[in-house]
Amino acid sequence: MENNEKMALLQELKDAKEIFLFLSPCTKMPFVYEDPESFDDEVLLFRTEETARKTAKEFLEKKIPLQLAKLENRQFLVFYSSLYAMGINVLSLDMGGEKPAKVALNALVRRPDASQIPEGKVRVENPELMLTALYFMQELRKEAKPQVTPELKEREEELLAHFRKGTYIMAVQDKNMVPFLKLKNGDAYQPLFTDIGEFQKFNREKKFRTAVVPYEKLKLIVKEPAKGICINPNGVNIILPITQFKEA
Repeated sequence: MENNEKMALLQELKDAKEIFLFLSPCTKMPFVYEDPESFDDEVLLFRTEETARKTAKEFLEKKIPLQLAKLENRQFLVFYSSLYAMGINVLSLDMGGEKPAKVALNALVRRPDASQIPEGKVRVENPELMLTALYFMQELRKEAKPQVTPELKEREEELLAHFRKGTYIMAVQDKNMVPFLKLKNGDAYQPLFTDIGEFQKFNREKKFRTAVVPYEKLKLIVKEPAKGICINPNGVNIILPITQFKEA
């Protein structure tokens, strides 16, 4: 892409009145696409609803479920910035259209410099875990009875490897009590969050404060009646039994 074209594309992605994108019903998050040639991890954006729906049909023919969403200009900055925590590195505009174009996320919006974070504060993000989780759940949940393929098993092992390297946010109530989430069968799990954006989805009523917990401390913090943890319950919603980390 010529420099003038790139600059025009960046300006459009900042100034457009609206833009369309795909969400995955499997994750309640933006649909993540791995380019088969460059292996870039992309979100797919569209100038028009018509182009987006045309492209969605191609994915649906491959049994990949998608939902169409619209972003208004006032939502752009928050959306683009949130992609860093998901491990996304490229924006792809108008796949399936006449002139698809791609731009690196860091050319459009810069991450805040870690050195500028106030003293006593930390940035909690787990982009490698999130990216792997998105790909894993997009594949696992696309069918009612998924087949456990070698590729899917490999994704699961990669997910667990990233999980064991992470630092997380835990919701805390008064008197240092923690909330529990109950499944339909009555089993209880403690919610855990990969980043502040996922915590805020859970804490819309401002009932909780945050505690930062490295993976190594989870086995000391997750206690009965919890049978494990639920990572990002308002997003990818990954259930991990306590045996996944109690023995580590």
